[in-house]
Amino acid sequence: MIDYSIYLQSNPMDETAAPKAYAKAQMREIMSFSDFVSHIAGHNGVFSRGTVKGVLSDAVYCLVEQLLEGKKVQLGELGNFWVSLTSVGADSLENFSASNIKEVNIVFTPGEDFENLRSRATFNLVASRVAQAATLKTEKQGGTVVDLEAARAAARPNSSGSGSTVNGSGSNSGGSNGSNGGTNTGGNTGSVTPSNPRLTISRSGSGSSTVTVSGNAVTSGSELVAGTEVSLSVTPAEGATPTATLNGSTVTLTENDGVYTGSFTMPAANATLVINSGGASTGGGDAN
Repeated sequence: MIDYSIYLQSNPMDETAAPKAYAKAQMREIMSFSDFVSHIAGHNGVFSRGTVKGVLSDAVYCLVEQLLEGKKVQLGELGNFWVSLTSVGADSLENFSASNIKEVNIVFTPGEDFENLRSRATFNLVASRVAQAATLKTEKQGGTVVDLEAARAAARPNSSGSGSTVNGSGSNSGGSNGSNGGTNTGGNTGSVTPSNPRLTISRSGSGSSTVTVSGNAVTSGSELVAGTEVSLSVTPAEGATPTATLNGSTVTLTENDGVYTGSFTMPAANATLVINSGGASTGGGDAN
């Protein structure tokens, strides 16, 4: 069963269009390599966990070896693997050399066993990560009311204190958290000292991309609450396959009508998101 939450997202291709509701898969847990090996061994008593682990480890080693030989590797029902390159543009064809190539990216297309998963899946609607975190925080504080709007506002980039109350009847016009009741009309400015991890966004290629949280655009250098679900949408250059990595780890992108979308959970430490939309590079800034 797949847990999912729902959220509103604006159309990055039409800023005048009203936001629409979409589903976001919520991971129940992270299955380690060791657990996956045990799961496979449990399906077939012929091969021990050590044998399964050895075969998988050797398969990965050989896969990398063949990819670095420039080969496209077909693994049957699993799918196909090959590489794409990220490079820095040169002034001319003559001035381009292998030193302009900065990254070797892995491209994967799923095999037939991954087809038609929708018809085989069942779904369970759950609260969003933001709502879950807000509920847990309120419960730990002994509160009885969860302020979801305040939690959503805190998850948005560059948010500042709004004085919403979690517990108690007090109001706050100065921007403190007001969680202990009472009234505060003092001279607080409502600003919050930055304490959340910062997301740096680096873009390359001639395509376009957007990064959002709950439908709100995120710019490079924004501070996000750890655990926040971050969405990205990439329209690649013609004929290109875009890639995205977070702190060096691949962010899976799914294609639909020429637009690639994906998401990730903001870690507890500063993070760098690298998006390559393909085609001639337009620079690594946060212009799109």
